[in-house]
Amino acid sequence: MDNVPEGTYVAYEVVVPTGYKLYYTNGVSVTLNQVTEVPNIPDTPDTPEPPPPVTVGFGIYKYDSLDSRAISGAGFIIMDSSTGKYLNSSLELVDRSEAYTFVTDYSGRISIDGAPEGNYIAYEVSVPYGYRATTYGSISISSGNTTSVSNSPILIDIEGTVFLDGGEGKTSARNDKFDSGEGINGVRVILKKNGNKVAEVSSGYNSRGSSTGSTGKYRFYGQDLKIRLLELSQYTIEFEYNGIKYENVATSFSSDGSKAAESSGNRSNLNQKFSTITANSQIDGSGISVNNANGGDTVEYQYRQYPSEGRYESKVLYKANASDDRGNAYNDQYYANSKYHITANTSQTRFRLDAQSTSNDTIYNVNFGIYERDLPDMAIKKINYMQQKWH
Repeated sequence: MDNVPEGTYVAYEVVVPTGYKLYYTNGVSVTLNQVTEVPNIPDTPDTPEPPPPVTVGFGIYKYDSLDSRAISGAGFIIMDSSTGKYLNSSLELVDRSEAYTFVTDYSGRISIDGAPEGNYIAYEVSVPYGYRATTYGSISISSGNTTSVSNSPILIDIEGTVFLDGGEGKTSARNDKFDSGEGINGVRVILKKNGNKVAEVSSGYNSRGSSTGSTGKYRFYGQDLKIRLLELSQYTIEFEYNGIKYENVATSFSSDGSKAAESSGNRSNLNQKFSTITANSQIDGSGISVNNANGGDTVEYQYRQYPSEGRYESKVLYKANASDDRGNAYNDQYYANSKYHITANTSQTRFRLDAQSTSNDTIYNVNFGIYERDLPDMAIKKINYMQQKWH
């Protein structure tokens, strides 16, 4: 460019050749009487960024089929059915051998966000202690949603036998163990949870009211009473019976042993209640003792005379008039009136139901044994009778 007035010039490129783009966008200073070189940059299209991968999210919620409480500790592996691959801990699709086991948290949940797009199914591979899986095989999962899966709690039956060691009238030697033929019906058996009654049965019967088919055997049905394997530590078995006539045998945790015992305080209190002969007690027209002049509890007995035979008959009356939850009566001989009652509990022997093995979801041989105590005879009545006879 010639004949340009003197000055300081800046050139601006306003038209770019095809296939190029501006290099200097703010103008280029030019020097008089010289050629200023201005480069252009080839206009190559930018390579577009690849789109982000499509990911999905979903959840699993594990709950108790009985009361809907959340269940923690359930393990699942998750497979994309379209590829046959499994998620790992980084939410990548890998072979089965590298699959990650996702475990439900304290709220019963597994939450997954950012898994590759796919058609997912889950398999439960670990069931928490105390539960059984209710779904076997694959579990369909819906993207964007939480899939609820239940487990069934394991419910436990409890069974045992109440027995009279040595038999009635001490007909055979005692050994503090249950032997064939020693079972007795009519003793009160109480299932307790945290010290509170859940159910009671009369020995010889089950909690559904039916006979167990074996003398002295009782059974509590876990399905009906919701006796959870997980909660067995909260349960005890209590036996209530005639403490005047019977006492518990020595404890043994063997299969034929007795698992419960009286407390020393209960035994002492019961013995003291009946430790003296009350003055001024009378016998009514039916031969039954009445009118305890000193108050407190009186052993009621019936006394009959047979002058022609030169003998008398005297027996304690233990009247029970009580029955279990299903109407099965307790036995007068073994249970008796409430004032004669004493209890023995598995808690006294530290026999723990949760420490026992189960078979067919049943704890067997929670037995309890009693023996016949040495009782004072009625010799004084015999003397009185003989005096009356000869005067």
